[in-house]
Amino acid sequence: MNDKHLPKTERYQIYSLLKAGLSQNQITCQSNHRVSAICRELTHYQR
Repeated sequence: MNDKHLPKTERYQIYSLLKAGLSQNQITCQSNHRVSAICRELTHYQR
């Protein structure tokens, strides 16, 4: 799977899991993406 760009639906899922209180590692375990892709998305979200 290409981790360079995440579809909007997966971004919304990441944000909702983050708001639900899950850690970055827990979000990574629930997705099909690498830690780096989740980290990049969360860093972008926090700006």
